[in-house]
Amino acid sequence: ANPTKDTWLAQSYYWQKDYPKTIRVLKAQIDAAGKAKKAPTEAQLQMLAASATAQKDSTTSTHAYVLLATYYPKKEYWDLLLHELIVNAKIPPTLQLDVYRIRLAAGNISQAREFMDMTEIAVQAGLPQLGLDLMNQGYAAKVLGQGAEAPRQARLKAMVEKAAADKKAALASDEATAVKEKTGDDLLNVGYNTVLYGDADKGLGLMQQAITKGVNDVNLARLHYGLAQMQVGKKADAIATLKTVEGDNGTHDIAQLWVLKLSPQPVATKK
Repeated sequence: ANPTKDTWLAQSYYWQKDYPKTIRVLKAQIDAAGKAKKAPTEAQLQMLAASATAQKDSTTSTHAYVLLATYYPKKEYWDLLLHELIVNAKIPPTLQLDVYRIRLAAGNISQAREFMDMTEIAVQAGLPQLGLDLMNQGYAAKVLGQGAEAPRQARLKAMVEKAAADKKAALASDEATAVKEKTGDDLLNVGYNTVLYGDADKGLGLMQQAITKGVNDVNLARLHYGLAQMQVGKKADAIATLKTVEGDNGTHDIAQLWVLKLSPQPVATKK
C-alpha cells in the first residue's frame, strides 16, 4: 500500500464530509501502522478524531485521542480525552468515581466540589478509606481546607474518617458474609478494602477469588483489580491487568488511560 496515496484518499473523503469512509480508511491505515510497530501520523489521528466526533462515535474518538496521547503526549490531547469521558453518555453512574480518579491522576481536577463529590461516591460505594485517601489528596493540593467552605469540608472529613475506621473494624465479618454469597461482588469490595487497609497480598487474593466466582461487571472488577495492584506498587501486574479490560461503557477507555499513565513510553517507535 502507498501511504501517501492512502492519506490522500482519507483526506478526500474527509473534505467531502464522508466521515464513515474516512473512518474506515484511517482505521485500516492506523491498524497497519500498529502491526508494523510504527506510530500513526498525528494528522491521521486528528482526522480520525474529528471524523468520529462529527459522527458522534464517542468510542472511536476516544480511541483516537488515546493514540494521540500515547504517541504525541500533549496536555491538550489528555484534556480532550478526559472531556470525552466526562461527556460520554454511555458511562454509567458506577464509573463516575473511576472517571474522577483518572482525571485526578492526570492533573485535571482543581475544584473543591469535585474532591467532595468523589469522596462521597467512594463512601457510598463502600470504600471509605479510598474516599479518605482522595480527600487527603485534596488537602495536600490545598484545594480543600481553604476559605468559607473549609468547616464543611472538615465535617465531611471527620465523617469519612469514622466510616473508614468502622469499615476496618467490620472487615473480618464482612469477609465471612461475602465468602458465602453466590456472586463475588461483595467479596471484591472486601478485597479492595483489605488492600486499602494495608494487607496487599490477602486483599488482591480476595479480589481474584471474587472475579473467578463471578461478578456483575467483570470489566469494572478488572479495572479495580488493576488499580489495587497499582496502589501496592505492582506496576507491571497492574498494566497487564488493565490491558484485559474491555467493554464499551467507558471501562476500556479508563483502563487504557491508566495504562498510558503507568507506561513510560509508547509501544511503537516513530521511524
